[in-house]
Amino acid sequence: MQAINYGAAINAKEFNKLKIIYTHIPKTAGTTFTDILKRNCGNKVSAVTGEDKRNRFINLDFHQKLSYDLVTGHAEYNFDPDIPVAFTWFSFVRDPIKRVVSHYNYCMTNKNHPNHIKMQAENWSFDRFLDAFDSKMYNQQVYYLAGKYFSPSTSTADALTEALNNITNYTFIGIVEAFDACMHYLNIKYNWDTKYEMLNKNELKKISQLTANQGKILQQKNMGRSYSLRKYFYKIQQATQGT
Repeated sequence: MQAINYGAAINAKEFNKLKIIYTHIPKTAGTTFTDILKRNCGNKVSAVTGEDKRNRFINLDFHQKLSYDLVTGHAEYNFDPDIPVAFTWFSFVRDPIKRVVSHYNYCMTNKNHPNHIKMQAENWSFDRFLDAFDSKMYNQQVYYLAGKYFSPSTSTADALTEALNNITNYTFIGIVEAFDACMHYLNIKYNWDTKYEMLNKNELKKISQLTANQGKILQQKNMGRSYSLRKYFYKIQQATQGT
């Protein structure tokens, strides 16, 4: 796939000809950013969260795929190897430990999450949550950008290498902790309407601070790989956005 390199100099007129695939990594302000994308990218949107929706898009013919302005959802990089070259890739990343905490809070408090009923009924502690999942959950950002989250098992080290290679195919990767700065960047560079209200927030938080043991467990779950990825994004952002 021939893609625009991150930070490439393209003006608003050229950008508006492009179509976007947004890699929505869970708990990275994705609902809010999707709302912003929908306001700025055109009217025809394909949601690809869930295997059925992903497969439905994958099975479209070339012209049907090309008819969409925005493809968005919990789908890993290059989930469809036959995506037309007219599409360009966007994503957001977040402090990996905060993302895991947010994931737990969301499962415990949001009735729409598939794990909510079980976790709430059994009153899951954060420690039980940490014990219940493998490294893919802890390192979702790495695996999504590596294109390996929904694939057979891949080591986190290998996934990190692939993620770092793949990000050269992304036009934009924002950072949640610098969300306002990212919105300012998109507003200036592409003349977007980036006003927003943060959506899908965890209003009722079950946990806000980690114990020393919980922090140690997270490090043992290869969280360092996610931190390596995030630090790399910070370097990219500083170089291309002047932040």
